[in-house]
Amino acid sequence: MRNHLACAILILVNVLNASAAPTDDVYKLGPDSNVQPNVPQGKVAGPLTLPSKVYPNTTRNYWVYTPAQYDPAKPACLMIFQDGHFFVNPTGEYRIPIVFDNLIYRREMPVTSTPAAPPSRRKPPTRTGATAPTTAASNTTRWMTNTPSSSSTSSSPS
Repeated sequence: MRNHLACAILILVNVLNASAAPTDDVYKLGPDSNVQPNVPQGKVAGPLTLPSKVYPNTTRNYWVYTPAQYDPAKPACLMIFQDGHFFVNPTGEYRIPIVFDNLIYRREMPVTSTPAAPPSRRKPPTRTGATAPTTAASNTTRWMTNTPSSSSTSSSPS
């Protein structure tokens, strides 16, 4: 009886795994994700950098998509994308500027501007007092250059 139950569970797990689609098959880009003829294309400005006034030594990179139909004299809608660096890439997985261009052109959505920002980064001070973006390499370099050499810190027992 125990063997039958174990076999049934094993078969069920395999069936469920076999029926799950691979990630590539779950989302396929549709026609709105491709540049269409005669559709005016908006502009993506960026990456731009904004220093934080709230969190010292942090900056926020961001991009701003402005549709071709945008008129500063008229109100426009606003849609904010977090992790926006993934959304503004015209050859990436989402292609938001291209999708917006197509939908706005067909009047399936209103004129919408889009600021897009990735997570903020802390800027560690460098030896000269300037700042640089945080990366694993810069952290390692900073640690190595700020670590006293063993000859200058070693003390012989007396």
